[in-house]
Amino acid sequence: MSKWGSVKFDGLLELEKQVKKLHESEIQRFCEQCANDIANELQRRVKKNTPVGTKPLWAFERAEMDDIVSTGDGVSKREQLEAHWAGYIGGNLRRQWEVQPLAWEGNACVIEVINHAEYASYVEKGHRQTPGRYVPALGVTLKAPWVPGQHMLKTEGERMRGQIQAILDKKMQRFMKEVLG
Repeated sequence: MSKWGSVKFDGLLELEKQVKKLHESEIQRFCEQCANDIANELQRRVKKNTPVGTKPLWAFERAEMDDIVSTGDGVSKREQLEAHWAGYIGGNLRRQWEVQPLAWEGNACVIEVINHAEYASYVEKGHRQTPGRYVPALGVTLKAPWVPGQHMLKTEGERMRGQIQAILDKKMQRFMKEVLG
């Protein structure tokens, strides 16, 4: 008959004692921190992929600003350019992304990443439009009956879903090292 050797369970018993010392509040704080970190990372990625309005180009914008000369009517091209851009507002959709405060629903930790811009859902999911209609704000006549969505939130949510387990594993290892030494 072969001998299997001896096993010492002292280390496991010590680990069990340390894990039992963990308070519910420490575990809850860890879960909330993980959820906040994941939501903030999702917000960062979604903001990065959110489209921003395109600026109209003038022919003289390509020239160096020092080379721009006046047009003859007393107004320089620099002043014309500054006046042209004075009313431009871009990046509103990107600025509106927000992480809502954490909420507990039973044993689940819930955080929402939302956009407050009233047109955010149209950019995300797509929308219908009337071909032939002139839009003064854009300076164009609409051509297509459907504008496809950009799917910033959906795409990044799917990408994050595949990476969450790896993120949580790293955080759990750090937490266990902190707590258990």
